[in-house]
Amino acid sequence: MVSKKDLPLLQHAGYTATSPTASSVSSSYSRVASEELIVPAAENVNSVYYGVDAFSPTLVDFYTVDQKRIVWSSRAHRKMMTTLYRAWHGKHWKLQSLSFWSSVCAIVAFSFFVAGIIGEAMEHNVWGYKAAREPGSTVHPSVDLPLLVAAVFFLASHAISYFEVINCCHNLELWLDEYFHGSDPVLERQYLGFFPSRIDFWTTVMGMLGSLLYVFARAYIWVRADTENFGVIDVKRDDLSLIVGYWLPFFTGSFLLLLSAYLAHVEVVHQWFSCRLTTLETWVTGLNMMAMLGFFLSSTLQFMDPFAVLFSFQACLVPFASGCLLGLSSSVLSLVELENIHKRHKHPEYGLYQSQGGYGSFKPQV
Repeated sequence: MVSKKDLPLLQHAGYTATSPTASSVSSSYSRVASEELIVPAAENVNSVYYGVDAFSPTLVDFYTVDQKRIVWSSRAHRKMMTTLYRAWHGKHWKLQSLSFWSSVCAIVAFSFFVAGIIGEAMEHNVWGYKAAREPGSTVHPSVDLPLLVAAVFFLASHAISYFEVINCCHNLELWLDEYFHGSDPVLERQYLGFFPSRIDFWTTVMGMLGSLLYVFARAYIWVRADTENFGVIDVKRDDLSLIVGYWLPFFTGSFLLLLSAYLAHVEVVHQWFSCRLTTLETWVTGLNMMAMLGFFLSSTLQFMDPFAVLFSFQACLVPFASGCLLGLSSSVLSLVELENIHKRHKHPEYGLYQSQGGYGSFKPQV
């Protein structure tokens, strides 16, 4: 007779063991994303937690009763939870990965940002602040349109990340069972979620809000389409409508994006202030944080010096342009990171008990 206590990973009250084979339970159990971190009982798995006090742990070091070690991180878990099974069995998984599409949208966004900022620099060098007044000027299609498209793709990237976060289940008891047995995860999709104790939730929420303000600011300049205002820097600062419609959204959006990038970095380093140059994910989040810092500096310098007395056009444009290049590098590296996460040698314990009747040292009793 097999009792529930004989199945170390099937003791959570949320579901009931129906078979002595742990993997059969996980494959039939439909789950939804959870806010709280659910881990196996202490007598079955020793867990060491890392993270910041304000949020749920972002790294858990598991040691099972049979001395198997699994290191779980919230970022890697989110990126491979629904795709590792397909990658392990040689199936196409990238098109099923939300992280992949988020990175692609970010690459497109930063590419259009670069195109727009180059166009603005060229127009400014030739015509100065009167570029939009020249007969036959194409400054709005060549500068403002790429910047608007960039903002839209930037919003799409953060929205996809939000969708990925709210569908990421933190029931690690069930996940360990699926991981050791190489089971195909079953997940109930949801389109709205509120997980205030998870740092990745606030990362994506602030990212969406910041990029939404960018879309509003760029759309305002595009719709206005006058003969005096264009681009990121060549916008007047003595008009109340421009201050409300462009400068405030640009400044606030940049601040929110910087906070979002900082929290993403905290999730990776598991501390408020730390840097680990030996890990790829640190470079991804670190470069993105520096990119958003460039955006924020560009908007801040203009607020500090609205009449361009201390900070010239170049002094305000260079931080934004540098941020675009750093963000593009971060987005490309995120695809490399995603590829590395799914490599087989990264998961020596995956599917270890696929052909066995139970988890770990469990042996069916007669």
